[in-house]
Amino acid sequence: MSTAATASTAVAYTIDPAHSGAGLKIKHLMVAYVRGGFGRVTGDVIFDPTNPANSKIQASIDATTLHTHDEKRDAHVKGADFLDTAKYPTITFVSKKVTPDGNNRWKIVGDLTLHGVTKEVTLNVESAGAEAKDPWGNLRTGAEATTVLKRRCFLPNRGSCKTDRITDDSHTIAIFIRRKFNQKIPCSNLWVMKDFIKRINRARRNLCSLELL
Repeated sequence: MSTAATASTAVAYTIDPAHSGAGLKIKHLMVAYVRGGFGRVTGDVIFDPTNPANSKIQASIDATTLHTHDEKRDAHVKGADFLDTAKYPTITFVSKKVTPDGNNRWKIVGDLTLHGVTKEVTLNVESAGAEAKDPWGNLRTGAEATTVLKRRCFLPNRGSCKTDRITDDSHTIAIFIRRKFNQKIPCSNLWVMKDFIKRINRARRNLCSLELL
C-alpha cells in the first residue's frame, strides 16, 4: 500500500464471513462438553502494529445461526429461555483497548453485547502475524480470539451474575477470523484468476473421465 510510509501504520481489514466463524464449548451436567458455534461473523478491524492503542475491532455474530449438532437443542437455546434470537438476533463486540501479550498475541478489552446486555470482556487473541495474497490479489491474514463467559451475567433469567453454584456456568467462546485487506484488485490479476479457474475446471473434467473409466 502506497500510504504505508506515512505517519499512520494502521491497516484496515474486513472480516471475511465465508471463512470466519464463532465456536463455543459448554460443560453439560459436569461430565462432558457440548460444542457448537455460529455460522456468520462480520465486522471491521483497524490494526496498527506500531501503535496497538490505535487499533480498533468491531465484530457482529448472527445469533440465529447457532448450531450444536442437535436441532431440538438449537431451537431451545435460540428460544426465549436463553438467547431469544427473535428479539436479540445479533451478538456484538466493540473494542476499547488493545495491548500486546507476546509474539503475535494480544489482549483486547471491549464491550460484548449479548441478549441485550452489555458487559466488558477480555479477548485473548493470537494472530497469524503475516499476510498472504489470495488468487484474486487480496491480502489476507487470520486470527483466533477466545474468552470465557458466565451465562448468568448475560441471561438474568438464569440467575444472578454473582451467584457461585456447583454447576459449571462458564462457556468458552472462540472466534476464528480471516481478515481481508481492503484494496482494489489490479486488472492483470483478474486475467490470472480467469486462467487459474480454467485450469481447475480442466483438471476436474480429466478426473471425472478417469473415474468413469
